[in-house]
Amino acid sequence: MNTFTKIFLTSLALTLGACDPAELDGFGDGAIEFRPGAGGFQLNTSLFGTFEHSELGLAGDLHKSSLLTEVCLDAAAVGNNLKPEYLCITPGVEGNSLWVVDGQIFGSKWGSKFSGAQFKNSRWFLEFDVDRDLSLESKLEIRITDAVPNATPHGEKYFDYTWVFDKNSATNLMALKVGLAKDANKYGEKNAPPELVPVCEKDVDTGSIASVVLGDTSIDTEVITGIVEKAPDSMFIACHSGAAGKAPTWGYVLHAVGHLGYENVIRVIRADHCNNGGSFTEPGQKLAVTDSASYSKQYDPAYKLEGLASFEKGWLCVLNPRFADLSDITSACEIKICDEGAKLGDIDSNIITQLVP
Repeated sequence: MNTFTKIFLTSLALTLGACDPAELDGFGDGAIEFRPGAGGFQLNTSLFGTFEHSELGLAGDLHKSSLLTEVCLDAAAVGNNLKPEYLCITPGVEGNSLWVVDGQIFGSKWGSKFSGAQFKNSRWFLEFDVDRDLSLESKLEIRITDAVPNATPHGEKYFDYTWVFDKNSATNLMALKVGLAKDANKYGEKNAPPELVPVCEKDVDTGSIASVVLGDTSIDTEVITGIVEKAPDSMFIACHSGAAGKAPTWGYVLHAVGHLGYENVIRVIRADHCNNGGSFTEPGQKLAVTDSASYSKQYDPAYKLEGLASFEKGWLCVLNPRFADLSDITSACEIKICDEGAKLGDIDSNIITQLVP
């Protein structure tokens, strides 16, 4: 059984809302909660102070207003006697590479290969075009302070990565974004002691500040539509406290369901019945989720049907919304009303959600 708390956004605000389900404590019988907050929930919560940033380019190219210039691994985490120059990977330079496979970060430098927990305590150096004038005017260092292997109940493996940024490494406009005082001596001062701040907001239920990484993936978190797209040579940091990082904790990982499937799982999680990025939610509702691939098996014939969805098309029909009146949803968009006796497999569905009394 999954327990949800949610916030309902009216049709006037549907394209602005997002949900933040909390961590699932074992997909089969754990609890997920959507907590209401001012202005709705974020699709993701990756922030450098007030600067929202979730994606990194891994090939040495400018990507979403940032340029990753170097990644330096920690010798103790790597566990060998490599010289320091072998531990720093420079994206875009021959013999240096970074990539993500199945939710795990990989890298190589002159034939030495690194992966997974070897990125613990690694330092990632970034330059930013904060004001988006096509000029990289700011710098910031971020770090991975923990890298822990995890797996879904279905057996799909991935990693949980905890990211922080060094507030005192910020320069210029980024220094203002992270909240440094207007003191020239503080802007990028090389000898300033690090002040490490979590990149992800804390999960309200579990306290987790960890994330999953989505390889070759872009999600537009500025104009929230819920669309998940392929983006070669990139990495999306999806916080567990945001909707984009919740699907793996439910048992749905990107490398198993694909980009479209992942997008539509997020739509199910967020009660995005119109498949447009909106959310119909309110605290205290319980939900059971079952799919034809057996990632989740919670079906109970005694439970009321909420609706049918699919990995390919998102929501297909709705009957008993978790909180909103059915008329609110049908007036906001054109979606079918499910038959009373609808079951998994009807109208090409492969996901069914039910209300738990």
